[in-house]
Amino acid sequence: MADQDTNKDDSNLSEVFPTRPFCNEILSRRKLKKSQTRDGSKPVINKKIRIKVYNRKQFLKQIEEKDSVKLNNVETKDRSSPTIEEDVKIGKSPQKNLFAEIESKKASSTE
Repeated sequence: MADQDTNKDDSNLSEVFPTRPFCNEILSRRKLKKSQTRDGSKPVINKKIRIKVYNRKQFLKQIEEKDSVKLNNVETKDRSSPTIEEDVKIGKSPQKNLFAEIESKKASSTE
């Protein structure tokens, strides 16, 4: 009788897997339990926060006007360039010569 109950709910299994009868057989034998999930991927926004309309064109006009916004000079220390210590010596890579030597040995061995 238990098999008859599961078959009532899964009457359209042949539509789900029409080319794989073994899948239909597996699904018809087992009844999955209902599960509850909690989707935590949705961002949580505080109810007190209100979204305002932002007029970008007007804001850019204000920036373009010289007297409307006063910008202060700021001193910065740019650390994006690489720092090379004084005792490090930089020269040409020997790989180019190495590859040329390998090619010449290859050519001489095939002759």
